[in-house]
Order: sequence, then C-alpha cells, then structure tokens
Amino acid sequence: DDRLKQGKTAFGKDYFREAEAAEYCCVSVSQFKAHYARLGLVPIYFMGRKVFRRTDLQRAIERAANAALELVS
Repeated sequence: DDRLKQGKTAFGKDYFREAEAAEYCCVSVSQFKAHYARLGLVPIYFMGRKVFRRTDLQRAIERAANAALELVS
C-alpha cells in the first residue's frame, strides 16, 4: 500500500489489512500469510477486505515472547 511505501505506519488503528498486520508483527507479508493461522489469528472479512485486530496481533506476539522466556528460564 502507498502509505507503507512512504514510511507511514497504521499502528494507531485498531484493525489492520494484511500488509499492515505483517508490518505490525515485524515480518514480511509472505511470512505473515504462511503463519497467521497457526498462531491462532483469525481474519475478519469486512466489506470485501481481510482485516486483523491489533489486540489479536499483540496477544500472539506476547504468547510467543512468553514461550521464548520459558525456554530460557
């Protein structure tokens, strides 16, 4: 999307399109597409767009962080 190419982020939003969700998670779009379902992220289809909740993305990142911390504890 043009906004992402211009270096602007959408992190102030509550819902992200796929490319924005990937950026929020610090991964490529292809990486995001390959793994979001395994991480329990369920897209919402709204007005013909696939969107993801920011809170769901945060939760998935925190689960991964907590799992990593348990491995080193």
